[in-house]
Amino acid sequence: MQLVVEHARQREDSTARRLAEAERQEALAAGQLRQLESYRADYANGRYGAPGGTVQGRRLVQTQHFLANVERALGDLRRRTAALATRTDESRKALQTARARRQALEALSQRYQLELERQARRQEQRLSDEHAARRSPLQLP
Repeated sequence: MQLVVEHARQREDSTARRLAEAERQEALAAGQLRQLESYRADYANGRYGAPGGTVQGRRLVQTQHFLANVERALGDLRRRTAALATRTDESRKALQTARARRQALEALSQRYQLELERQARRQEQRLSDEHAARRSPLQLP
């Protein structure tokens, strides 16, 4: 029974490691998303050039193309971040399930061990009673 409990413990540990990795990747993607959104906002507000000023035609087309690429990248990054958040939630649920299974197996193992100990005490008492009965035969009045 201890092997089953140990296997459940190892499975829980493995699931916890996967959750930690999923959380790390989600946090990294969320940070990248914030940075790219901040960059886009700065660019749109003229930090990297005057958006409302006069711009040559070719430069305007390049700027619009660049902003379209940034928007596409933002969309991709938002989808990736959402997918990673979903994976993190699934990993969290898997960890809860693995933890509950391990706890149930530990409780079962403990009950099994207690039952074995109770049976051993009964057997010991039975042997003791038999031994005592052999030592002093019943005397009839």
